[in-house]
Amino acid sequence: MFIRSAVFRTLLLVITSIIVLPVASQFAIELADDFGIFGQPVDSAVNFLLAITDNSTFWAVLWVMLGFTSGVWFEYFVRQLKITIIRPDIPTRTKVQFTAGSTGHVLLENENVARITAERVLVGVSDENGSNQDHIIIWYVFLVFNRPTHYGQIVVDAGNATIPEWQVISATYHSAIVRFNGDIGNVALEIKTISAKK
Repeated sequence: MFIRSAVFRTLLLVITSIIVLPVASQFAIELADDFGIFGQPVDSAVNFLLAITDNSTFWAVLWVMLGFTSGVWFEYFVRQLKITIIRPDIPTRTKVQFTAGSTGHVLLENENVARITAERVLVGVSDENGSNQDHIIIWYVFLVFNRPTHYGQIVVDAGNATIPEWQVISATYHSAIVRFNGDIGNVALEIKTISAKK
């Protein structure tokens, strides 16, 4: 039943395209000619278009607009296809050992990271009267990549250890900044990029 209806629809489409549409379009043209629609207004419009296309400024503007539009579409398709010739997906990771109560860190492993800096910041928390009652600790980890890399996201892996809530507050092809909302204890943190293809 489905095959028959599909064949019938295809046959109807072919008949409409070959027979009905040409007859209907010819009828519409003759009707418009009888009412004078294809008279003076159409001739004026055609003459106006011919006058514009004879102008050299028109062609210069047209080529500039076509070039701009082509560039925009090319950039869009490059992004959609994730063609990363200039910035390929280079595996990037670092592993850092933190010590509870210390502002220092020890670099354990490194891949495509030129420089890493970790800053421990003490932030005062005030009540509604404006007096400081408590302090919170925030860690900022700054990464500068050795080579620019195209990646999907940055993740933090601490194995089974408990670490504060973290978030990536800046991520570019060249660097990244990760913030930890709390103090980092005795833990080895691995910060790495995840491929955009995954």
